Amino acid sequence: MEFFLGRTQVNIMQKTNERFRIVKFPKVRHIYVELLRRGNKRNTIHAFIEMDVTTIRNYIRKVKEETGQSLSLTAYIAYCLGRALDKHKYIHAYRKGLSKLVVFNEVDIDIAIERKVKGSHAPVIPLTVRSANTKTFMAIHEEIRKAQQEDVGKSNQSLKLFLLLPRFLEEWLMKVFWRRYFNNPFLRNRSGGTVMITAVGMFGGGAGWGLPIANHTLGITLGGIGKKPVVINDEIKIREHMSVTLSFDHDIVDGAPAARFIDDFKGLIEQGYGLD
Repeated sequence: MEFFLGRTQVNIMQKTNERFRIVKFPKVRHIYVELLRRGNKRNTIHAFIEMDVTTIRNYIRKVKEETGQSLSLTAYIAYCLGRALDKHKYIHAYRKGLSKLVVFNEVDIDIAIERKVKGSHAPVIPLTVRSANTKTFMAIHEEIRKAQQEDVGKSNQSLKLFLLLPRFLEEWLMKVFWRRYFNNPFLRNRSGGTVMITAVGMFGGGAGWGLPIANHTLGITLGGIGKKPVVINDEIKIREHMSVTLSFDHDIVDGAPAARFIDDFKGLIEQGYGLD
C-alpha cells in the first residue's frame, strides 16, 4: 500500500518489522466501542458478592463422568436468574421517557459468548435467551451450545451488510441507531434483551471480580472460582465460591430492592435449585 507525503513516497504494511506488526482493527468491534461509550454515561451501582457454586459444579462433574456431556455453568446461572427476576420484575425494567417504566413479564437474557464472524472469534454479538424464566436448565444449555457453533457472519444478514459499509456511513448509521435504541425500551428488548450475563472467569483460574461497563438495567459479570473453607453444621468444609459482580441502573433500582433480589438469586444457586 502506498501514498505520497509531499514529494516523499511512503510504503506501509509491506515491510517486515521484528518489533511489531500492523493488523486491521476488526470492523465488527466498532459496534462494541460505541456501546461501551454509551455505557460509561450511565448511573451504575455495583455489588460484589461470592456465591457457593459447589452443588452445581459437583452436578456438572457427575454428568460429565456418567454421560460425557459438558453442561454449561453459565446456563445454570441464567436459569436461576430467570426464576429470581420472575419474582423481582422491576429489577429488569426499562425507562420509557421521563415518567414511565416498562416492566417486562418475560426475562430475556443476553449472554456474551465467543462466536465467529468470518471465521474469527468475536464476542460482540451475544445470544439472547428469550423467556428464560419459563425454560429449563437443559433448554438454556442447548441454546448456548448451539450458538457457540454458529457463524454469526453467515446467519446474521444485517451484520453482513454492516461489515460492507464504508466507515463514514457506518458511523452515521450507528449514531442514528443508538439514539433510537436507548430511547425505545421495546427496541432494546428486541435487540438485546433485558438482562446481560458475561462470564470472564472461564478464561482464567482463581477467584476475582470483573467490573463491567453496563448498558442493561441489570448486568451480571461472572468472575473466577476459588476454594475457601466455610463452617457448615459446626464443621469446616472446603467449598467452591464464584466471584460475581451485579451492576444495576441506579436510575431504576435502589439498594434495598437490589439486596432483596441478590438474596433470592444467590439462594437459588447455592441450594442447587431445579437440579432434581
